[in-house]
Amino acid sequence: SGAPVDYGVYRDKGLTTFSHTGNGIVEEMGVTWFRPADPRTGVLARDHDDVLSSLALVALDLRLQHMARQPDCPFLSASAVSYRVPHTAQAGGLSITPKPGRAKAAFDQAYDALRQFLDKGVTPDEIAVLRSYLTVGMKNYAAGYATRSNDGIADGMIYDLDTDGVPTPLDYNLNIMQRDIDGLDAAEIDRRAKIIFSGDGPVLSHSGDHPSDFDEAAMRSAYLAANERKPAAFADDPAKPWPYTDFGPPVAPASRRDIPEFGYRRYVFPNGVKLNVKPT
Repeated sequence: SGAPVDYGVYRDKGLTTFSHTGNGIVEEMGVTWFRPADPRTGVLARDHDDVLSSLALVALDLRLQHMARQPDCPFLSASAVSYRVPHTAQAGGLSITPKPGRAKAAFDQAYDALRQFLDKGVTPDEIAVLRSYLTVGMKNYAAGYATRSNDGIADGMIYDLDTDGVPTPLDYNLNIMQRDIDGLDAAEIDRRAKIIFSGDGPVLSHSGDHPSDFDEAAMRSAYLAANERKPAAFADDPAKPWPYTDFGPPVAPASRRDIPEFGYRRYVFPNGVKLNVKPT
């Protein structure tokens, strides 16, 4: 009565597999590791690690999104995931939605991308993108702080309670964000990525209408085989020159008309092209 329950000592389970079949279930695969909950509460170091974790996930997600846009890619989407189970565990891994009939190829390509990311780390170009990501996020956060909804404020308070966080004022948060931007370091992001995708496991999961074409034995075999492959060096696409540089000789509009109800002016050119210009 009121005494804490003793669940015993957790023992690592190592590599495990899980599959589930059901009508109407969207096909999805996962590779997930679990590690103990972070016992730190409301400390600057934990907040900094959380920022580094989010940046590592963004960098890997951008690579996976680029892959998914290629016509020969075997997955519809793939993303890096990381989440906390309050006071229990932290998890990190991959979520993969394969194209029909291409589950194994999708697993191989997404998991190879993760191993490449962990082995080679983020590139200087990716660091520049992440710095812009943080800068825009800080500006948007500052601009919207005074107009937060009651629901948003309440959600933030509940999140702090769930994660043992400490509510902090705007100026403090902006200073921390600027510190993270100024001190952004590839080695720190690489270090954090290796922590996210480590721990007990992984759990290899596959669910959908017909996951039998890549069953638990096949998942295990594919995972072990992938770990025997040496990760290739990451080759980012070269910058493509902007092709739209010649628009012909300048020409005056054939007509112009103000649209006061919408606050813009419409220009019509001799070739029929219409341009709406609204000052802001």
